[in-house]
Amino acid sequence: MWLDEGMQWLAMPSGKRGRSATFSDAAIQFCLSIKCLFGQPLR
Repeated sequence: MWLDEGMQWLAMPSGKRGRSATFSDAAIQFCLSIKCLFGQPLR
């Protein structure tokens, strides 16, 4: 597993009302993959 340096970590503004997402879907998927791979909590 490798980390792509060009990966977009921050989410793009949606333009909708309410709070927008902070991290992109790719960043969340990467963190969940690391969690499963190493069996560690996300904190």
